[in-house]
Amino acid sequence: MKVSPFIWIPRILTLLYIAFLMLFSVDVFFMEGPLLQKVGGFLIHNVPAFLFLLSLAITWKQPIWTAGLVFVCDFIITLLYGTFEEWSHFLVFSIPPLFFALLFVVIYLLSSGAEPDTDGDLPAD
Repeated sequence: MKVSPFIWIPRILTLLYIAFLMLFSVDVFFMEGPLLQKVGGFLIHNVPAFLFLLSLAITWKQPIWTAGLVFVCDFIITLLYGTFEEWSHFLVFSIPPLFFALLFVVIYLLSSGAEPDTDGDLPAD
């Protein structure tokens, strides 16, 4: 399957989102405590970013799998961190990955030339 050059749009957006998530954990280094404790706090704060980065790295050439893993990571993180409890948190932390997953699906469908047949099912690869 030839991948569309537009695949870079959701990839770059996802990488920017990961950097955005990691930005929130830098404040750990301005707190009191030994360096090892600060590094540990930094790593713990970045678990969601690492999950998204790992899912993107593993499925780099398979946009449909990337979409699935990004969606699953977003679902897990939304439940674990309770971002659904407050709208502002949900909009900032949970909606962007859903949008990226949707972009990956659209890119996959456009690059594979897959269009629904008369039954509404996608053709098998």
